[in-house]
Amino acid sequence: MPLAPDVDVKRATAALTAWPFDGLGFETIRGALVGGSAPTRARLKTEKPLPRPEVAQALAGPGLARLALVPTTDTPRILEK
Repeated sequence: MPLAPDVDVKRATAALTAWPFDGLGFETIRGALVGGSAPTRARLKTEKPLPRPEVAQALAGPGLARLALVPTTDTPRILEK
């Protein structure tokens, strides 16, 4: 979740530690609050992000929080296998 400058990260993280997100770890990576297993978060720190303007557009606008479930760019290849 991209973070606005005024977001209280501790409060946002606390709100996401209950079901269905319990068991995931959360941290800020490149200006976004990221939830996942420790290995996933470590991998995300090393990968170069790709521009996804459609995701930015989906998350734009007013509101307390936005959530978008976005398939990766290699999802079609994975589903083909």
